[in-house]
Order: sequence, then structure tokens, then C-alpha cells
Amino acid sequence: MPTKLWPCPTCKRKFAKQNQWHSCQPVSIDAHFKGKPAEVRTLFEQLSAKLRSFGSFRMDAVKSSINLVSKHHFGGVRVLKDGLHVGFILSHPLNHPRILRTQRITPTIYGHRVKLTRAEDLDAELLSWLREAHSRST
Repeated sequence: MPTKLWPCPTCKRKFAKQNQWHSCQPVSIDAHFKGKPAEVRTLFEQLSAKLRSFGSFRMDAVKSSINLVSKHHFGGVRVLKDGLHVGFILSHPLNHPRILRTQRITPTIYGHRVKLTRAEDLDAELLSWLREAHSRST
């Protein structure tokens, strides 16, 4: 991660660019799991452990999601009652049945979303996409 990050004076989150636009609505990671089955939290912890093997990053929990940030945002997690929506950013679109949604963000940036409902969903294929997303954000 970069050593000099700009801290928002309101929410204290840190960003690569000074005055970077963001929502100043931080919450705790625990708040995302309130009222959700324990299995969903376990799945999140398993995902977190896999992501940590890629290298340094932080999790910024805000009202709508848990953002995954290295130098730049590379993905996010939305907690559901029966699993997780995991989003990640690549420099190319993926055409794969697991991808629930692809969104072209800029001419060279594509956001993708998959759903995880069990530990087996954290397979080599998904982890390769997440590793690529992490790598492009450092």
C-alpha cells in the first residue's frame, strides 16, 4: 500500500488521491452481519483469508458494502442473507456463467460480480480473478 494516503477529515478513511469522492458513511464490518446466519460470516472470513494471501490491502466497511482497497479500490463484498456478492475490477470483461453482472466503468475498466454461497465457491478460478484485481490495484 502507498505510504502517503489522504485521510478524509470527516470519516477518516484513507485514499490515494486528495479529496477523492466517496461516501462518508463508515460502519463496522460486524454491522454487515447483524441478523445474518453464522455461515455467511464464516464464508466472509474464508474469503478474507484467501485475499490476504495476495498481499496487503484494507477493508473499508460503509453502509452498502465492504470495500476492498489496495492503493486503489479493487473490489467489494455485499453481505446477503444466504451468501455474499463479491465484486471485483479488471481491465477486461469476463464472459463466464459465474459472472452475474459485468459493468463497463471506463473504456479500460470493468466491474464484475459473482455470488458465493458455500466454501467450494472459493475455487482456483475465482481466486485467479480476485488476484488479478488485487494486482492491478497496487
